[in-house]
Amino acid sequence: SHEHAHPMAECSNNGICERQIGQCTCFEGWEGLSCERRACPNACSGHGICASMKEQAMMSNALPLSNNISHYGATDKTKAGIAWDYDYMYSCVCDSSWSVGLDRGEYQVPEYFEPDCR
Repeated sequence: SHEHAHPMAECSNNGICERQIGQCTCFEGWEGLSCERRACPNACSGHGICASMKEQAMMSNALPLSNNISHYGATDKTKAGIAWDYDYMYSCVCDSSWSVGLDRGEYQVPEYFEPDCR
């Protein structure tokens, strides 16, 4: 159907089902109970949070992605939070308040972080 990205699959085709315990073991780069979402690189190096694109669309500090636009996407489905990818794509929102070897009172400009907030 035009409303689904792919058919249902065991562990979202991104992991191996451990049938004895009823849990998925996700492949590298995937996480979640059914390996349904992308993992953030290097767990954001401890200098940020891992957030979905939907969450980032509502964050004022998720530059350069948004400027607090209060919704994800531009269609009725994405605005309603039912787009197939709204909770699938995750990335780091880096915390620019941590010291990175700059002078006292200076902070890292968000656009200069690596994808894992280094």
